[in-house]
Amino acid sequence: MLNKELMSLYDDNRLAMLLCSMEGNAWKKNNMRRVYYSLDKLCNLIGFEFSTYKTGNISCAYIDGEKISNTRAKDIYYTLLNMKIYFDFTDYEFHCKNNNSNLSEVILSGLEEELNQKMEEYKTAVTSS
Repeated sequence: MLNKELMSLYDDNRLAMLLCSMEGNAWKKNNMRRVYYSLDKLCNLIGFEFSTYKTGNISCAYIDGEKISNTRAKDIYYTLLNMKIYFDFTDYEFHCKNNNSNLSEVILSGLEEELNQKMEEYKTAVTSS
């Protein structure tokens, strides 16, 4: 869960900077402002690693260092590829579109934990300066 008390210490620009430092990509259109996360970031959050043949097919895959079947890896890969994970400045929350998997819970909680840690580190750095 996001630490709303810590978040209240940041203006939108500073918060966007922290979110982008977590490998996010800022996006803005009209009055919408979001930070999206890439497939690589999502893979890192769940500990998913894979390699492919030249054809693009998965040759081997691991989750948290444990080998998984190529079929399972393909399912995870396409689930992550179709997910749209972003932080929305309208409600100051992380969201997941195209979600039909429990992977989103792991990813969203990982992003929340990482943002809380970044905010705490920044607060500590600023107050100790």
